[in-house]
Amino acid sequence: MNLSCIIIDDEYLAIKVLEEYSSKIDELSILKTFTDPKEALLFLQQTKVDLLFLDIQMPYLDGFELLKQLPSPPLIIFTTARHDFAVKAFELDVLDYLVKPISSERFEKAVGKADEYLQLLAGRKSEKKNYIMVRADYQITKISVEDILF
Repeated sequence: MNLSCIIIDDEYLAIKVLEEYSSKIDELSILKTFTDPKEALLFLQQTKVDLLFLDIQMPYLDGFELLKQLPSPPLIIFTTARHDFAVKAFELDVLDYLVKPISSERFEKAVGKADEYLQLLAGRKSEKKNYIMVRADYQITKISVEDILF
C-alpha cells in the first residue's frame, strides 16, 4: 500500500532527517513539507493524505491546535523533542509518538504501524457484512443473513 504523507516541523533539519528516512521506504511518498503550520493547515483542508508527521511545539500554531482544527484528520505521528506531551497526544488518538532524535529503526516501525492500520481499515471497508452475531446459550453464533426467515 502506498502511503501519502506530509511533514510539519518548524525545524528545517528535522524535516531533512524525516525526508531521508522516508526515501528508504518505498511505500511512503511525501507530498509536501511545511515549516509553517498555518500553511500546512490550508493544504490539509484541500488535500487528503494518509499520514501526517507533526511536530508539537511550533510558533503561531502548535501541533495539538492544528490537529483540533482538522475535521477528519489523517493518521498522526507526532515528532517532538518533548517526552511530557505523550499522554496528551495519545488521548487525541494519535498513531505514534516519536521523540527526537529519531532513529531510523523507530521511524520505520511507526510507518509500518501506519501501513498495517490502513490495510486493516481497507479490508474492513471492502468486506461485506452478510451475517449477524447472536449470543445464545452462553456462546456467540454467526448466522448468515440469507438464512433468516423472520
